[in-house]
Amino acid sequence: MSAPGFPIWGLLVGLVWVATAIVWIVLALIAIRAGFRDGAHALPRVHALGLVAVLAVAVSIPTFAPLRVRFALSKGAMQATADECLRTASEAEPCEVHGRVGLYLATTGTERDGNAVVYVSGMSLMDSGFVYASDGVAPPSSGDFERPDYVNLGGGWFAFTASF
Repeated sequence: MSAPGFPIWGLLVGLVWVATAIVWIVLALIAIRAGFRDGAHALPRVHALGLVAVLAVAVSIPTFAPLRVRFALSKGAMQATADECLRTASEAEPCEVHGRVGLYLATTGTERDGNAVVYVSGMSLMDSGFVYASDGVAPPSSGDFERPDYVNLGGGWFAFTASF
């Protein structure tokens, strides 16, 4: 997933993807073995490339690679938004952040304990977005920002999912 949070439909899609991948890998291994045995080497190469692609996707998900790449492409816009929120917002009054911020759809932004928080729409049932902490330390739980889970994106940036 390239957005913070976990969409509820992601579980179903993930289970279908895993089942499909298992079936595909078994069929690919059978085709590779049959292809090498029969001397037809082009088909096994195609299946081997597909197998490498499936394994690359499977490895990228737990390392948050899609999230990290999408955020890296959005970092400049996100930093400008965070700077504006830190300059103008307070915990009582959010800053004006509506629309696209880089590759994300931002819903609101605020300042919380000296950190900039940008909430994004990710089709999650929980609050999710990004926190810029200039000291590089993720903020603790507080108020409506309960039990946040963080992914450290470097440079003081964290993706978060928090219950509401």
